[in-house]
Amino acid sequence: MKKLTLVLAALLLSRLALAQCNCPAVANFAADFCYQHPAFMGLCAQFKTDGTNFYLQNAGKARALASPASASLAEGLYLGQKDSLVLATVLDLAKNPKAKLTAPEALFLQKAWEAWMVELNKTGFQTDASGLGIKLLKEGNGPLPTAGQQVKVHYSGLFENGAKFESSFGQGPPIAFPLGQGRVIKGWDQGIAQLKVGSRAVLRVPAELGYGARGRGMIPPNATLYFLVEIVGVE
Repeated sequence: MKKLTLVLAALLLSRLALAQCNCPAVANFAADFCYQHPAFMGLCAQFKTDGTNFYLQNAGKARALASPASASLAEGLYLGQKDSLVLATVLDLAKNPKAKLTAPEALFLQKAWEAWMVELNKTGFQTDASGLGIKLLKEGNGPLPTAGQQVKVHYSGLFENGAKFESSFGQGPPIAFPLGQGRVIKGWDQGIAQLKVGSRAVLRVPAELGYGARGRGMIPPNATLYFLVEIVGVE
């Protein structure tokens, strides 16, 4: 197992090109995402956003394997825990005798889970006319914030490729700002106003509602950004 752990960790560093995915269909399973890799011929994985299992296919033979809830994966991605979540998931499967994973299958699944978590960054959003996307992970029990109220928010921001650029989680108190007063980007003013206190959600902010054609600091021009936000309170 120690050797397998070292090999899995090493494979995290590789970034070989993803081949076109042509997984055979699985009965009664409408996959949202499938994955193949040129280094693992005959292997294919299929995932469903709202499912509790996924399918691993080897030479066309499919078997169902357990997976964590996609909401937990999405939160882990935005909190910068992608690598540790992927490794833990694959090692748990590798140690489970019912899964009957071979070493190549375990290595392949690490790559598949990495790709799937990045895909979760981009799916499941309700998009309004302005282009703002909201993916609700947990609905709070508190009131909706109103314009002019001081809102307290924890957040973590990612680029489209899944790279995190900043976060307040675990870094101290949440940020606070008056809602609807232009103190934050337009996507935040619009999105936070739709989330009850206690909610966790992901905001997909197009460039025109973010930092525009000029960008800012490490934010490049015309960047679509993703923010995990938690509405902590209002005053």
